[in-house]
Amino acid sequence: MKPRSIVLDSPAGSTSSSAPDLIDRVDRWTTSNRIGNLALPTIRMNKPGTYPIRINPTKGKTVYLNLVAKKG
Repeated sequence: MKPRSIVLDSPAGSTSSSAPDLIDRVDRWTTSNRIGNLALPTIRMNKPGTYPIRINPTKGKTVYLNLVAKKG
């Protein structure tokens, strides 16, 4: 299956409760966009649910986002 690029429309959250949701279908491969400052490894979500992600940069503060996998 071909990877699909995801672009974060809002800034990543400074806490896990303020993290924005990226919604995609189950069984899709998700990658970062080509011009983004952040490149995450390719991720495949096999089950519906919310997958919290914590990003700890070498320099700077930790930020959060959620990958939300839905059927269909």
